[in-house]
Amino acid sequence: MPKRFATDSDEDNERPSSDEEDELGPVNGKWPFDGIGRSYDVPVPSGTSCTKISNILARAQANAGEYTFDGVADTLPALPGLVVDGVGQIPVPLTETCAMKLIEKSARSSFGHNFDTKTDENVRKSWQIEPDRVQLSNALWQSGIDKLTQTIAERLGYRSVPMQCTLYKMLVYGEGGHFLKHQDTEKEDGMVATLVIQLPCGEATYRHDFGKEDGMAAFLPHYAVHYADAEHSLEEVTKGYRLALVYSLCLPPLSMRHLKRGNDNLLSEELAETLSTMGPEEESFALLLLHEYTEKSIEDLGSGALKGIDRARFVALEEANAAVPADRKMQFFIARLKHEIKYYGENGYEMSWWEESSRNHTITWFSTSGRRFGAENSTMKMNFLNPGHETFYELWRPHGSSKEKGFMGNHGPSKKTMYSRYAVIGWPAARGVKNALEFINEAAVSEMKTQKPIDTGAVGDILIKLQAELEKKKPNAKPISTEFFQALCEILVDAGDVAFVNEFFLKCFGKLCAHLQDKDAVVPVLTTMFRSLNWNEIGREVLESFGQLDHRTSLEIGVLVADGLDDGETKTALMHYGMEKAVQLSDGMASCSTKTAEILWKWVLGSDEPDALTTFAEKVTKSQPSSLDVATRVFVQCLDQIDTKGTKFAALAAIVEKRITWLKAQIQQLDKPFSWEMPDAEFSDNAQVQTFLRGTAQSMVTKDVHRFKKLQDAHNFVAKWIRAEQKSASYVMAASEEDGTAVVTITKTRAWFSARQKELLQYTTELEMLTTHFGEGAGASGDMELESAS
Repeated sequence: MPKRFATDSDEDNERPSSDEEDELGPVNGKWPFDGIGRSYDVPVPSGTSCTKISNILARAQANAGEYTFDGVADTLPALPGLVVDGVGQIPVPLTETCAMKLIEKSARSSFGHNFDTKTDENVRKSWQIEPDRVQLSNALWQSGIDKLTQTIAERLGYRSVPMQCTLYKMLVYGEGGHFLKHQDTEKEDGMVATLVIQLPCGEATYRHDFGKEDGMAAFLPHYAVHYADAEHSLEEVTKGYRLALVYSLCLPPLSMRHLKRGNDNLLSEELAETLSTMGPEEESFALLLLHEYTEKSIEDLGSGALKGIDRARFVALEEANAAVPADRKMQFFIARLKHEIKYYGENGYEMSWWEESSRNHTITWFSTSGRRFGAENSTMKMNFLNPGHETFYELWRPHGSSKEKGFMGNHGPSKKTMYSRYAVIGWPAARGVKNALEFINEAAVSEMKTQKPIDTGAVGDILIKLQAELEKKKPNAKPISTEFFQALCEILVDAGDVAFVNEFFLKCFGKLCAHLQDKDAVVPVLTTMFRSLNWNEIGREVLESFGQLDHRTSLEIGVLVADGLDDGETKTALMHYGMEKAVQLSDGMASCSTKTAEILWKWVLGSDEPDALTTFAEKVTKSQPSSLDVATRVFVQCLDQIDTKGTKFAALAAIVEKRITWLKAQIQQLDKPFSWEMPDAEFSDNAQVQTFLRGTAQSMVTKDVHRFKKLQDAHNFVAKWIRAEQKSASYVMAASEEDGTAVVTITKTRAWFSARQKELLQYTTELEMLTTHFGEGAGASGDMELESAS
């Protein structure tokens, strides 16, 4: 056990004792995530309930399965029928002649060190063959592997889980072959453990479980199993050759998130009772995980990646949580905790002379299903459970790594130490939204919306925090996710208090829309929200918040939301709002989407309100006829609902007449035979080029029109005008040299004429449709009394 280090009560000039003389650097009694104590102190969680939870989880070891084990592989045949591509049939035990052939066709085994892949015979001396070159032709081998895998799964604690066993590589060891103590990395998706099968090949010892267990297999297959992160080694082969098949043991995709539950009902009942009694001061707890994991495995598998004691403890928490009342349920996350300490050296590299310069801790958050929410600098106060009764030293020192830098210019030596562990973090579900917004980020709030009931106090806190965040957001800030917006609106409805809804619209909605990642998401979310609310209670605030948006956006949102609602007070109010906004537009809704214009026109035409069409038609008749295409198309679609003898039809006919007159004028301009003339062409850079574009010639050279100093200038000229909008014209350009002079050749294309022909067909078709339904003289029978239209 480490010795005591110097504390504030010691002499001022006394350096920390050997307790702090660690290669990772001193912590001076301040452990990651605000832990305070001596190295040999055993921290306990705060709060009576959390202390009891920690003690109960200590008993979950019984459901954890074995950490590592081995034995004779009696389900496997002694002769596997081993064939290696490029070598042929391989006998077992392995002969020296065959071993040399194998080694000749193999690659030296490598190992990982930090982020590098290395080969060093002092660390590892062996050869490896990839699995695609290995064939096991004995039919009994695969069935034996299947039976062995089932046994292994049960011993690891995965009862009734069809674990998959995949060959990773074959290893060859000769005399002197070895592999120092190391940990494996996760080689396959869902990998939880490694299976090593030693084929009959003479004297060899495989050591694992921190060197506590060993086994020999001279004439029968022998196996050893260990979790992927367990330290293990291969002791030196002193005689003969050794063949080993290395398999990855993986959870199947369908099982990895639905692990077999334990059967310790008493433990779960005690946990459930304790969870139900957590007091307000016990806002959260964190359970450090014993095993090591990768972010990929957590993202792919979520809680299904947990193994051994970690899995047993998490399953116990889940089972207990399922049994507590709805208002006392907990919510769990998986988190990667990182704590960084930076040091500078006072006098050289002597460990006792490292001085701390800064600290920082971050948390990368994941849902238990594996969704990654991202990394955040953390201010969260951790309340760590400690079911293993470990010291501060045991909790953190084995999970640290450091990098040192020597003297650099005027700067002395420096060290950076990183402690990293995974944990399960739990807090009351009723406070989930507030905590997620405070400690994780807005994306995590979507995970909270299914939690019932929602604590009303937490909803108020959310709105206060959201308002403050929106006030600070700059125009180019990270956008707010659609999921957060949707989840927040659902939470507001579920809270059952319209005061929160009105506060949201008055203080948050406008700014939130400005920063929303997907503006189109507003409509479906509000549509769903308004279906559950009483317009009389929220209408004034909603329309006031719409007024904070730009004119066109507020019109579009109001009309599109109304279109998704059933007939009623809310739909009518929003349509009236849309109509009021529409008549204020100077372009007759030309700037609105076609869908919005169609919806509004159909509502006006179908409305029983006598003033609706009057107001709208008066405004539209003053609009530019070029923007009336949507309106006239809707008229035709709704014509079967309108009395052709009534004043409503007459009002529409007046608008149609204006459109027909415009269409005839456009058709007259467009209906002309092909010519290279482009009479309205514009070329602001050169009047002579513009004259050419408007004339009958097809091409021109700029030799006497525009002078270039060199060819590159001509290329730049071409690039500029090819990128620019070609107004009422179409042409291509090419730069070249003629007698040493840089020139540009401009050649007209038929694209402009083709576009006009397309417009001609479109206008002709529309004119035919309108005259068919309204006649050539639509609206010409006399002045329309629009005021009395009905």
